[in-house]
Amino acid sequence: MKSYQKILAVFVLSSLCVATAMASEGEVSAKKSKKHHAEVEVKAPCEACEAIKRLEEKVASQQAEIDQLKGVKPAEAGTTDAAAEAAAAAAKQAADAAAAAAAEANAKAAAAQADVNSLKPEVASANAAAADAEKKVGQLEEPAYVHYKGVHITPGGYGQFAGIYRVHNENADTASSYGAFPLEGSPNSHVNEFRESGRASRLSLKVEGEAKDMKFLGYFETDFLGSSPNASESQTSSYAPRLRLAFASVKKGSWRITGGQNWSLLQTTKEGISPLTEWLPMVIDNSYTPGFTYARQGSIRVTKSFGNKVWFAVAAENPETVANANCVTVGTTTLATCTLTTPQGLQNGTLTGTPIGSSFVAVTSAPSNDIAPDLIAKIAVEPGWGHYEVKMMGRFFRDRVYSATAVSSATLAGHNDVAFGEAVGASAIFPVIAKKFDVEIQALAGKGIGRYGTAGAPDATFRPDNSLEPVKGLQLVVGLEGHPTPKLDIYAYGGDEYYGRTTYSIPVTGGTDVIGYGSPAFIDSGCNSDVNGLAETCQSQTRNLWAVQPGFWYRMYKGKAGTVQFGASYAYIYRRTWDGASSSSLSSAGEARPLAIENQVMTAFRYYIP
Repeated sequence: MKSYQKILAVFVLSSLCVATAMASEGEVSAKKSKKHHAEVEVKAPCEACEAIKRLEEKVASQQAEIDQLKGVKPAEAGTTDAAAEAAAAAAKQAADAAAAAAAEANAKAAAAQADVNSLKPEVASANAAAADAEKKVGQLEEPAYVHYKGVHITPGGYGQFAGIYRVHNENADTASSYGAFPLEGSPNSHVNEFRESGRASRLSLKVEGEAKDMKFLGYFETDFLGSSPNASESQTSSYAPRLRLAFASVKKGSWRITGGQNWSLLQTTKEGISPLTEWLPMVIDNSYTPGFTYARQGSIRVTKSFGNKVWFAVAAENPETVANANCVTVGTTTLATCTLTTPQGLQNGTLTGTPIGSSFVAVTSAPSNDIAPDLIAKIAVEPGWGHYEVKMMGRFFRDRVYSATAVSSATLAGHNDVAFGEAVGASAIFPVIAKKFDVEIQALAGKGIGRYGTAGAPDATFRPDNSLEPVKGLQLVVGLEGHPTPKLDIYAYGGDEYYGRTTYSIPVTGGTDVIGYGSPAFIDSGCNSDVNGLAETCQSQTRNLWAVQPGFWYRMYKGKAGTVQFGASYAYIYRRTWDGASSSSLSSAGEARPLAIENQVMTAFRYYIP
């Protein structure tokens, strides 16, 4: 309770006590009869006085404490103020010292940051130098190439063990002659084929160098699929090496010149139009797959790039002519084969109805003597997604013609005959799922394109005067390539090749001679029947050839020691020839439909040089 409240309470109680006492004195004389009651009344005020007295004492005591406190407070307050002022001064001094220390620390930090910033380029340079030194050490310990004078030499290639199984015998290795698969009338059609071979093993050497603002590239590649008259599988299988690629390339700025034996410019490339980036089907078969357009031949090529988005190239490539023609004399009711005058200057010498085989067959006749190289131009575009190409080709076929009729003597005066072929093509690579799944398309159509396909089809046939006539053709392949894991590649290809009917006729004694490619009068009586193993007449010529070929590659190891992988592929091949006569009767013309269906399985185990 506060002091003034206590004083007020004492005052009120004191007043009450005085009033009570006065009342008691007046009533004593009037009420003497009520003695007991009066004693009670007197007793009550005394008790109140005692309470009042106690309160007064308590108030006095509190007042004394108040006075004492009043007397002490000024000194204590002064002491407290002085202490506070001293503490404030000390706090201010500490704050000033802290601010000075902070300013000094900030200055030191800024100086240190400046030092760090100035050291960053040196640190980056030191790190780069360390990384370069580490790289050089790694190259010295495990070099990716051999350093010789001013060039880098990189060996390459692989050793391969291949297993080959065909339902119908072709007498071939890992390079199929698709256009020569046996028809039903051939004895080979009734026996299968199994082989094991290492002939596709490959060796390569790449040489790279730089001088001033130019880059140089040289490349050489060989395998053992070449023809060798002394090779025999009876004991040693001593097959000779053959030349696959051998070219040189010089790049300066956006220009590149490449010359030598190289892949044809007609082929699709995966990066601009750069050498050694050609797209090749992943199959084991070294003839790839029907519908695939390719060639390896001498060429000179000039390439120009435009901002690494567009490339344009032109090439002059080695010309070669594959020709095929049959001749049949059509009588009143009969058909009989006739003989063509042997053309001069053509690769396949005596034309007997069978297209020339692939390069795996020994060539015994002279190569063709063409008037000019095959001229090819191509533009490639990479807009940011995918790779796209458009290409065109012009060809010039020449022969030495000696006669005006198919059966005349070569003693007549001769003259040179030139025919022209042309083709257009397109291709694309679609990265449907980046680094996981790609779709490839490649197509070529025109006249005189046979040798660029896999069917062994002709570029040209003959007119009755022995002059050359290019054969129309189409080559198309579609590829699906998947890479589900770093160790596994899976693929499937489908392709088709078509070669058009091109025939002519000329009156002769006893009837009419029909000459050319794919005539329904050509006699195919022996194409579908095998009688006592005797060869019968079969003048069939390929109309179209298509195949479906799935497969996979699995890498068991890939690292510093090289690559070890196993692959397998299956191919279903369908070869259809032009309809011909089923017998020597004229009425049977067009009744024969020779056909060859092949099922082929290949496996391969390879070790790649690191």
